[in-house]
Amino acid sequence: MAAGVLVDFPSMGSACYFPSLESLLRDSTSRFLAAVSAAPDPDLTNFRSLFSRVLNTYPDPPLEAVWFFSALTFHDAPDDLRSILHLLSAFTASSRATAKPLALLAPVVSELFHSTKPRREIEALIEAVLSYISICSSCPAGSEVNADAGTLLPGFGDLVKVWSVRNSRDRCPFQVLFPLVGEEARRELMKEGCSVTFLAGVVVAEAFLLRLCLKVQGTAGAPRSELQKELRIWAVSSISVFQNQQFFGVLLNMLVNAPLPVYPLLVCVPLPKSYLGIRSCYAYSIRHATKE
Repeated sequence: MAAGVLVDFPSMGSACYFPSLESLLRDSTSRFLAAVSAAPDPDLTNFRSLFSRVLNTYPDPPLEAVWFFSALTFHDAPDDLRSILHLLSAFTASSRATAKPLALLAPVVSELFHSTKPRREIEALIEAVLSYISICSSCPAGSEVNADAGTLLPGFGDLVKVWSVRNSRDRCPFQVLFPLVGEEARRELMKEGCSVTFLAGVVVAEAFLLRLCLKVQGTAGAPRSELQKELRIWAVSSISVFQNQQFFGVLLNMLVNAPLPVYPLLVCVPLPKSYLGIRSCYAYSIRHATKE
């Protein structure tokens, strides 16, 4: 990473030097949250100009810088999640480690969870996310499934607030951005030095679980035996392409630490049947995965 960043915002009156990308992100996050709190539609031109220059200085831009820039883009068009997905994938085309492209998808999965869009539209978008995960997990030439993707910057927790500000409502920002994993996984993400690989595993697990729950919603009224059979077939066929050990670890941890955090997604279907169906599918998927 660059040793320092020189920032020249007109509103500052003079140039300001930041000794590291981390310090720049902390200051930018603070300014962004203050601007959003002060006005519903703040002028983010300075932020966009700055981070465009920052991203152009890296052949493989840092995850945190890409997140901040994409959050600015999302603030302008909060309903266009497909464009955000394309933007995030474009910034990781040169990344050798597969963990980073997957980790970057966390805001998209979170927004789909909180979205009020029609279920069919959400399903189409989560399918696009899972397709991208499958492509990344297939390890194209020049990439490495197990390559070291590094650790998250100490200011990662502040950056989470940028993406969770729309849905926070005084809730923990990590609970907003990572709604489908348990407290243990969130505590790991909050630790300084958390690996990007672990974050990637969390994102894959959440995308997997969100699609699973949407399938349950789409089969409301189906007999429990048919529901479980359909979910198992889909889960096993999907899970075989995910080569992230952290993903299996997160799934297993969620299974043994009941209850599964899926209640908000199952309010439209008979809870006992759907909940048991998902737990059964989870257990079956874990057993199948560990045999491979």
